[in-house]
Amino acid sequence: MLRCVAPVVTLLTWASVAGAQLVTPPRDRRPTPQVGTGAIRGRVIDGATGTGIARARVRLIGPGGPRPSVVVTGESGSFAFTALPAGSYSVTADKTGYQPGRYPPTGQTLRAAFRPSTLADGQVLDAVTVTLFRASAIAGRIVVANGEPVEFAQVQALRLPRSGHGKPQSRATSSTNDLGEFRLAHLDAGKYLVLVVPRMETFVSPGQPDDGEARPIPTFYPGVPSIDLAQPVSVERGGSVVGFEMTLIDGLQGTVTGTVVDSSGNPVSRPVSVSIGPVIPDSPTSSFRSGIGSRPDGTFQFKVSQGEYEIEARMTPQGSGGPTLSGELFGRVRLSVAGDVSGVTIALGSGARVSGRFVFEGNSPPPPLTANNSSVGLTFTSQDGSQGCHAGRSDVAHDGTFTVDGVFGTCVARAGGFARWTARSITHNAKELMDRPIAFELGQQLRDVQVIMTDRFAELAFRVVDERGTATREYVALVFPADKARWTDNQRDIRPFVPSLQQMMVGGASTGEAVSRPDTIGGLPAGEYYVVAIDDVELESMRDPEILERLSHAATHVLLAADGKTEVNLRRIKLADVYANRN
Repeated sequence: MLRCVAPVVTLLTWASVAGAQLVTPPRDRRPTPQVGTGAIRGRVIDGATGTGIARARVRLIGPGGPRPSVVVTGESGSFAFTALPAGSYSVTADKTGYQPGRYPPTGQTLRAAFRPSTLADGQVLDAVTVTLFRASAIAGRIVVANGEPVEFAQVQALRLPRSGHGKPQSRATSSTNDLGEFRLAHLDAGKYLVLVVPRMETFVSPGQPDDGEARPIPTFYPGVPSIDLAQPVSVERGGSVVGFEMTLIDGLQGTVTGTVVDSSGNPVSRPVSVSIGPVIPDSPTSSFRSGIGSRPDGTFQFKVSQGEYEIEARMTPQGSGGPTLSGELFGRVRLSVAGDVSGVTIALGSGARVSGRFVFEGNSPPPPLTANNSSVGLTFTSQDGSQGCHAGRSDVAHDGTFTVDGVFGTCVARAGGFARWTARSITHNAKELMDRPIAFELGQQLRDVQVIMTDRFAELAFRVVDERGTATREYVALVFPADKARWTDNQRDIRPFVPSLQQMMVGGASTGEAVSRPDTIGGLPAGEYYVVAIDDVELESMRDPEILERLSHAATHVLLAADGKTEVNLRRIKLADVYANRN
């Protein structure tokens, strides 16, 4: 049974938009705060009751004005900012237990999210209201077929993009208590898939008889085994879904028996950590794992329900001060369990070694390099929030050469840690590796990797006209790489530009005013890009490769040179037309 409270539409929060890497032109700096004669006064109120919220933090965002820019509301929820110069401002507020709020109110799109309020010299805005709504939640109970509660199950909320396209994103995780109860808190309004992964009672005692009973398996709401059959749960702003009850699917159990062996195929007598976790296709998680230690003869045994699993063995050597990462050995297998599975062999081996050189191409001298500085260098991370990558240990020498030992699994390469320097490329045999998934095998040697670091960047300037050819600042510009492999979920290389955000941060012409000077995005690595001006866009649409593909057909292709400035003229298009032409 589901019961929803306070059905209203969500607001896009400032925090969620900030993660989109919106850019302010580096040539435009925040001016020195000036004392003016304007003021903004108002209250922070509860969206459900209308009462003032005391001790909420209120932040003023704008081009100038004396400090403080953050104040705390009084008992009635009131706040005031005074001595403000003329300009465009936004007010945000937050408090524990509430979703952040904003004035002017936030919409679902980037332009709506950054629509400012214009304050004239000497003007007083004294009726500003910032409305906060309680953070939403999904709360309920997880049971098995006979109605008994499921304890220690992991419950996860996966947010569906509002556009209806793209991957679901993990937003909250909770664990059930002894009554099977859980609460997924701090949710934005939207639609969610609920995934429940029961605790795996994997340990098998020697001589333990098989009871033949079925056990619950990972289940999506409303009680289905796969994400494509799952039904979304709607969460509305300021309200919670309560009375949620979900019954897990049972699956037949099977015993998995195997042996950990060394590179010669001999059983490993030293202790090895062996863990097993379910493989849940198209779900952005792989963190639900259970582990045991191997036996003295190298064998291990798990009892699990039917399904797909990944088993990983890991042996960490003991140094004089305890466990050490140097010399770690790994092994991994994937298997399908539909009954008893025997004869599984996991061969241990060293992770891959990646070696090469950093090359600094820029206007300033290369930074000093310190050997064995783990805070800089080439790093590897898992993709899409999974745990499939062992990152290894990175060492950078004084001459710029580096090694990364012990890399294992599917990883994404990144480089950084050098002040004012940014990675332009990571290549091996002329093939680009940066931000692309790389599958590393045991014992693999990846030599002569070249990491190009640069402090030289390009500028892209553009003037925008509307559908009638009239100059406008009512648009959102998107700059994204021509290389489709870089259209990734992390959004590192997708740059939106919102004139109203620039207006709030650095001042200037009001939104909608035709301006003669171009808008500029700086700090771009040299390379090939698409740039397009659209009427507006939802944040989540920028994560949709299909939308980017459609936009690329209407975009202007540009080649940006380091230390260069490229100017283009753009005609604004309607995103609705892009959606209409998806099929």
